[in-house]
Amino acid sequence: MTISKLKTRKRKFVLGKGYTHFAVNKETNLILSGWDYKGYDKEDLKLDKEYYFFNDLADWFDDFDKKTVKIITRAAVEKLGIVIEDSKYWVK
Repeated sequence: MTISKLKTRKRKFVLGKGYTHFAVNKETNLILSGWDYKGYDKEDLKLDKEYYFFNDLADWFDDFDKKTVKIITRAAVEKLGIVIEDSKYWVK
């Protein structure tokens, strides 16, 4: 097969695509990060936020304070009027 016959597929990057849970700053409502926890037990996620969420955030942000962050589902983010796919709603 020649190179000219090869089809390249470009994937469009969509911010937050597939994420089920988000860390949102309580004051600014900006998203710090998101995770895809499809298939995980909801109770486990609620009971061990330290393991599933806060450890990651502490690794990624030098000045992380878990008191300033809420962990919420995709539906809850959308209820707040936050447009997940819009970069202006994410911490830079």
